[in-house]
This record gives sequence, structure tokens and C-alpha cells, in this order.
Amino acid sequence: AVVSKISAAVVAMLLAVAACTSGSGGTEAADPTQDASEPRGGTLRVAVPDFWVDGVELDPQRAYGGPGWELDRCCLFRTLYSYNGRSTEEGGGQLRPDLAVGSPEVSPDGLSWTFRLRQGLRFAPPFEDTPITALDLVRALERTARVSSPAVGYGFYYEAIRGFGDYAAGEADSIVGLETPDDRTLVVRLDQVTGDLAYRFSLPATSPIPQGAADGHDAD
Repeated sequence: AVVSKISAAVVAMLLAVAACTSGSGGTEAADPTQDASEPRGGTLRVAVPDFWVDGVELDPQRAYGGPGWELDRCCLFRTLYSYNGRSTEEGGGQLRPDLAVGSPEVSPDGLSWTFRLRQGLRFAPPFEDTPITALDLVRALERTARVSSPAVGYGFYYEAIRGFGDYAAGEADSIVGLETPDDRTLVVRLDQVTGDLAYRFSLPATSPIPQGAADGHDAD
């Protein structure tokens, strides 16, 4: 096995892969990232470089590198935006809404971004009865701030968010630049213009975490 042992926290979050279902009747809604002609299920075998070590590459807040990010994108986590996994010629470099509804709304000064989540989103087992909300995205960014360091993770991608650094330093109880006016809306307020913010919300560090899944596991 590539990874022989994964911490309980990572297992919990791997199980929390976002599954899209409709808001009524429990039937599955169409997934814009899934081609209906492509088969589902089966076995995936992944060849990885020899520098792949331990379970760090499977921890969305700690993994920092192409191989881990691609495995996270194609198999394990869902984010506001994503890619189709194909070549650049086939649109692989084009950012596409995944959990989000369309493009974000950006204020004229570029310092306020509003993201809206699709309806009917739920986590995968064992959280299949848990809807995905904007607070789950906040929870992911808070964990990113807590566990990132110069040696691990990539919290510096989100330091433009107002209050991110204060929370990371333990000087605040929350990230003041993250607001959730309702369950399906995330407002991000920045200290400086960051034109590629939507791209940063395609990285696994921003994949939603259900309440309780990672409690007590920041250190492992």
C-alpha cells in the first residue's frame, strides 16, 4: 500500500467527500462535473513518485504538491471550484464551478467576494445525512490557519483574508473576514486585492469539513 496508516482525522475527512443530492425525495441530482457517458465505480490504481510519504499528502490542509492535489481533486474532496481532469487542449486549465453556483460576485474594489453553494449538497458516509453549508468551508479555512506552518501546508495562500493571520497566531477566536449570512452563502473580505481567489478555492485546503470530523486532530 502507498500509505499504510492514516490518522483518524484524515480518515474522517476522507469519508466526508461531498456528495451531491437533490433537496427533495433523496434522489441524486445531476453533477455538472460528471459526464453521463462515463462509467462510475470500479477500482483506481495510482502510481506515485517515490517522494510520497506517510499520510500527509492525504490531509487536505497539509498536502502541498501536484500529486496529492490531483488525487484529492479526482477522488477524495470537493471544492467550490474544480477542473475536468483533462488536458489543457480539452479545457483542463479552465476553472469550473463544482460546489459553487456559477462565478463569485466580486465588489468593485475587489475586496469582497461572495460565493454561493448549490442546493442539495450532502457529505458522503458516514455523514450522508449532513448538508454541506458555508460554515463547513469556514471550518476548513480555520483548520488551514491552525495547522499550516512554514514547513507544512499552504496557509499563506489565504493570508489576504481579513483576520486570517490573527486567527493563525491565536490572537482571535475566528477569522473576521469570513461571513456566512445564510447556509449557502460565504462572503470573503480581503485586506488586499487577490484576483485569483476563486482558483485558491479549488485547492483541497478549502474542501468543506463536517462539524466534529477533525476535532482534536490538528497535531496528527
